[in-house]
Amino acid sequence: MDRLTMGVHFMGFSTDTCRRLAAWLEEGGSPDTGWQVVPVEQADVCCMATDPAIARLFRGTMATALILRPPSGQGRAAVPGARELVVHSGVSGCLLDAGRRDCVLRTFHELEAALAPTLTPCVLGEILVRDHARLTRGAVFHVQHRDQLIAVVDASTQRVGLSPRAAPREARRAQWHRRPPGAACIPAGFVVRAPWELRWDFAVRTQCRLLPATYRRKAIHLRPVSQAQIDRMSVGHLQLVSHLRSGPAPLRQICSRLSLPVWPTERLLGALYVAGAISTDPADARDGPAAA
Repeated sequence: MDRLTMGVHFMGFSTDTCRRLAAWLEEGGSPDTGWQVVPVEQADVCCMATDPAIARLFRGTMATALILRPPSGQGRAAVPGARELVVHSGVSGCLLDAGRRDCVLRTFHELEAALAPTLTPCVLGEILVRDHARLTRGAVFHVQHRDQLIAVVDASTQRVGLSPRAAPREARRAQWHRRPPGAACIPAGFVVRAPWELRWDFAVRTQCRLLPATYRRKAIHLRPVSQAQIDRMSVGHLQLVSHLRSGPAPLRQICSRLSLPVWPTERLLGALYVAGAISTDPADARDGPAAA
């Protein structure tokens, strides 16, 4: 399966220190998850340099690692992609020595474990992207790792129930068991998501090329987009949606008008594609409903 990418933003460090930290994370990352330096509005974790006086007290280059979580509640953030800042008290290395490679890697491995609820949906989303026929058959699946129920997938109602305790590694190793329609009940305490949301979560964290070849040749049309989809989009996705609302356009023209390189634009369009927000078929774009 694909290696998922987590975003980190370094704040208050010199350019050389940022490069060193990024290199350590690249070299010491886990096989399943990697870290990429991103703008703060796209970050899962922000690593901030501590006041020099505190650093001297601890005799090191101290930093504070904070998890940035999506805003709670139903309302949309005032700024697209905005996150509320929450100190993750469950990680023993919130205060870390940014001058020690072992300390940095240990803390970020703990952060990966703390971010499991963010990564597990991505793992299931990858499976749904790779094998979309699972949902078109209208079947019910129980996703299980040994005796643990990871998820219930109900293709007929387009709902997925996720266990809040499931880890990404368990989800990767889980078996998909087809069940009768009566087994579609989602257990209490499970988080209910739409399949397109899981595909989206995977698309924004993978480096794989998800945009089909035909989208690199034909004009791209915008399909009806739901408010739920808009709420999950980054500034880059919103720019593409705004541009395509004025009419269909081929990939090269989109890149030229928005002054964007081809590969980053393909990644943005790939997420819109797996969420069902774009098409190369004019009739499909005009008549297709927004993703549930």
